[in-house]
Formats: sequence, structure tokens, C-alpha cells
Amino acid sequence: MANWQKRNVLVTVKAYPQESKRYSETVCVAGICLEDKTWIRLYPMPFRFLEDAKKFKKYEVIEVEVTRDGADSRPESHKIRQDTLLVKEQLSTKNNWQKRKEIVIPTLSKSMCEILLQEEKNGKSLGAFRLSKPKRFYWEKVDINNEDEEHAIQLVLFNSIKKELEKIPYQFRYEYYCQGESNCKGHNQTILDWEIGEAFRSWRMQYGSDDAALKKIKEKWLDTMFAEDNDPCVFVGNHHRYRKSFMVLGVFYPKHDGQLNIFNLA
Repeated sequence: MANWQKRNVLVTVKAYPQESKRYSETVCVAGICLEDKTWIRLYPMPFRFLEDAKKFKKYEVIEVEVTRDGADSRPESHKIRQDTLLVKEQLSTKNNWQKRKEIVIPTLSKSMCEILLQEEKNGKSLGAFRLSKPKRFYWEKVDINNEDEEHAIQLVLFNSIKKELEKIPYQFRYEYYCQGESNCKGHNQTILDWEIGEAFRSWRMQYGSDDAALKKIKEKWLDTMFAEDNDPCVFVGNHHRYRKSFMVLGVFYPKHDGQLNIFNLA
């Protein structure tokens, strides 16, 4: 019998929707349990089928009953009881995102390299770490007509009427080296944050072309998020079938607060 437990979760990750044979359509949702500051993955989350009152935003706290997902051996993965989901408070960006930082910063690993070592030791599949400006932000064209193309972003338009998933014809990526890791060989990771797909769709219409939208996306996801006066952290998670393949699920970018950053010490 499943052991259901109530958890309060700060949602930090809401990735692109994907088709599911069992659940029709789900969204990758992850966050941090307020009870013990640990990472958790919530599944299944058929976001567009939820009642309007249950459609949460990033950085909202939700209350929900969860149990370990026996079909997914990743330690952070939990099933949810959808009927118990309750949307609570939104954590604002006031005072340099202070309320958010109090929850996010204690969960940080030293680097992506450290997270990979933790994956080998204990199966860690979600995490975050500080990252200075990536060496490169770029995109690649993908075939949105290929049903097997896993990297084509399937964008959900969040409203009460179910629409076709709009696939985004680009795959966005970060290329970077871990700071403070002399043996880092570099990382090249797909960005799966829902917001980047929504930004492309919106800005393509606003500015009139793919090229204009892509330029604006690069400005935000590289220049703005990783500006010199920011203290950016990257959220990452892996695939249940490809445990070594981690993807960027979002960027957390408050301003530097003047405190010593132990992760930058060589």
C-alpha cells in the first residue's frame, strides 16, 4: 500500500509538456520541499487538465500528498494525488528575492561535476549550483515533424481549452565549464525551461521573425540572466532513461548580495 505524505513544495521547475501513453500529457515539475529543503520531482502532472484553481506558477508554494514512484528509481521522483493539490503563497522577488534565496541557496551543490559524482553515488537526479556566464548560448534547428525528436519543445498554451501542443523548431543549449573545478571537461546541455519556448512563440509574433525572437532570447538567457551584478544558479535534472544526461531546467538569478561566495574560490 502506498505511503502518502503531505508535502509543501516551492515550485522552481516547470518544463515543457510531453506526451504520455498512460497520462496523455504531462509536464515535468520539480521543486524544493519546505519541510527539509530537499529536491522533489512531482509526477504525473497533466497541467492543462488541472482545475484553474490548481494551475500553479513557478515560485508558488503548493501543498500536495505524494508517495515514492516505484516505476522510477530516481530518489526525488514522487507520484501525486491530484485531488489534494492546493496552491498557497507566491514568493515574490522583493528584497533581492530574499524569500526564494532562503529556500534555494541551502540546496546548492558545488558544481555540475559534483552533481554527476552524486548521481553515481546515490542516484541524485535534481539539483542546482552557481554558474558564472556560460561560454556559449546557442540554438539548433530541429525537425518538429519528427515524432521521435525528443528535443523539440512542445509548448503548452495555458488556458482552460485544450489545444494542440505547439512544437518549437529550435533546441536551446548552454555550453560551460564548472567554476572551481580544475578537472572539468565542460558541459553542453539542452535548456528545457517552459519559459524559453513561450518566449520564442510570443516574441516571434511581437517582433515579426524567428531571427528577431532568437536575438531577444539570447539577450535574456545569456546577457540578462548572467549579468556581472547577478549571482546566477542553474537548476538541472536528468532523464529517467539516460541518467548521465542532465538538462538545464531553469536559471535563478538574484543580484549579488555582497556575501562571500565559497563556490567561486579556486
